[in-house]
Amino acid sequence: MLLAVGVPGENEGTAVDSGAVQTFSLLGAPGLTDRWIVPGAAPGLPGVPGAGELLGSSITATGTHLYIGMPNGPGTRGAAHLMPWSNVTGGPVQPMTSYEPGKGGLPAVGKAFGGAIR
Repeated sequence: MLLAVGVPGENEGTAVDSGAVQTFSLLGAPGLTDRWIVPGAAPGLPGVPGAGELLGSSITATGTHLYIGMPNGPGTRGAAHLMPWSNVTGGPVQPMTSYEPGKGGLPAVGKAFGGAIR
């Protein structure tokens, strides 16, 4: 059982408001399996932290994935990332799925893609 918390105003290094997501296990020893999720670090979120990206502005979950919104990055229109739970729980790192306007058949229009995820 996990709790995922978006921290969109978090600074990563010199990247002001790049954002992050932290997961906490609600079972076992506190802190033992916590994960800090930012671009370019395990458990597999692509890219590097960028200023104003606001990673974690929106998050939701299904039985198979943690959905993470990044409305201001990495491109100008935002992004949404699907992280398999095994990446979060310390299991084998599985490939991420990322959606960005202008890539993978999505039209290159709009802004703040990933600002709301349901």
